[in-house]
Amino acid sequence: MMATGAALVVVTSATAQAAPVSATGGSEQMKFTRTVSQGVVTHGDRVTLTNTIERNSTNAWMLTWFRDQHPTCLDLVPGTVSWTVGGDTYTQVSNPSEVEVQDDALVVDNPLVSLWNPPLTVTADYTVNCAAGQLRTGGVEWNRTQWNVLAPLNEEFLNAGPTITVNRVQTALALAPVVGARVGTPVEVTATATNIPDGQRVTFHDGGTQIGEAQVSGGAATIQWTPTVTGTHAIEARFAQTGTHAGAVSTQNVSVGTPNVSSTTTVAPVPAAQVGRGATLTAVVSPLGAGGTIEFRVDGVAVATAPVGADGRANYLWVPERVGDHTVTAVFSGRDGVLGSEGSRTVAVAAQEPGAVASSTTVDEVAPGIVGDEMTLRARVSPARAGGTVTFLDGDVVIGTATVGADGVATLRWTPATAGQRVVTAQFAGTSALLASEGTGSVVVNPKPDAPSGSLDLGSLGSSGGGSATGS
Repeated sequence: MMATGAALVVVTSATAQAAPVSATGGSEQMKFTRTVSQGVVTHGDRVTLTNTIERNSTNAWMLTWFRDQHPTCLDLVPGTVSWTVGGDTYTQVSNPSEVEVQDDALVVDNPLVSLWNPPLTVTADYTVNCAAGQLRTGGVEWNRTQWNVLAPLNEEFLNAGPTITVNRVQTALALAPVVGARVGTPVEVTATATNIPDGQRVTFHDGGTQIGEAQVSGGAATIQWTPTVTGTHAIEARFAQTGTHAGAVSTQNVSVGTPNVSSTTTVAPVPAAQVGRGATLTAVVSPLGAGGTIEFRVDGVAVATAPVGADGRANYLWVPERVGDHTVTAVFSGRDGVLGSEGSRTVAVAAQEPGAVASSTTVDEVAPGIVGDEMTLRARVSPARAGGTVTFLDGDVVIGTATVGADGVATLRWTPATAGQRVVTAQFAGTSALLASEGTGSVVVNPKPDAPSGSLDLGSLGSSGGGSATGS
């Protein structure tokens, strides 16, 4: 019970939600004012609690001890405790031995050799990690002198502080576009989460049927979904409301196509392969159709990537370096509606022909270009003898093939689709009189002004005799 003459008054500002709220009370000897800096907060907000203890009459009683009692969900922000008395201000940093932090309380204990002369004001910041609803913020307790001796602790105001309103954190989900979904093929469904803590659960639904659930990690939740029916599906991601966070929903229509069909990939025979001379590797994909790429591997090592044309074929001019049997593998990436596959063939490579003449290949310097604008690539073969071809690659991606002219120059017009510092390789296939060789050059491709950089487009390759290509 309160002491005789004790009183309690709660004062709430009538202005904005962020306005402070206060409670006052006391006895015949001392009175307090407890203020919270915001009357309406959101879970996770930071508030300041200010407590002032002062005399309630003309007595000369002194203070010796103070306690701020609060809910355990109010977490003290380290280093924010300060108190002012007798015109001086002290802090948790300057006087750490006088501060005790408990789960549900903050105690400031003044040594008896230096009694406090009221008023005493204690402030501290707290993080509101409380569930939504009305929150009683606790109260105060103090000890004072009485006729030069310590009076009993004043406990009746431990829960007399103001009440604040705690709101849930507003959250959001956003489903990423799901492209290329097909019956029977797993596809990723990802929801980006805003203000949803890692570890919280998001469920995914196709109409009224749950198709998976995942925990939020790094601001997103992802599942693998394998559609079973073609058509348009209303996919929904849901986060259920918790005590501290509001719920959220995101919906997206996803078109599901017919199942992918299988493919087969074969490597065509490679006749008369010889060290130092170009040998054409050809992969054939069935069913026929343009799209996707073939990665050529020799003895397990990737050597080039080439696009698949409308005839289902992809080619690469390989220059063997070692006599003997080699395993050539073609790995098809797949295309829309067609699954990937791979095939292999053993290719016998003969020794270099006696008397063959070595060659060298260089790439001419190219002025910086722009994505989508045509530029000219030139390779020079020495000695300059007519015949043979040069294959140009951007990294390990084939971008075109051109014939070597009588002056030893092979020219290819190229329209790059991706910005960056590109490394272009020119591979001379060799002839009956010259051995193969290759050279590299660096080409700077700048982004198109006021437009994002393009993506890889391998659909149009150059032809012999100085062709053109649109590529990486």
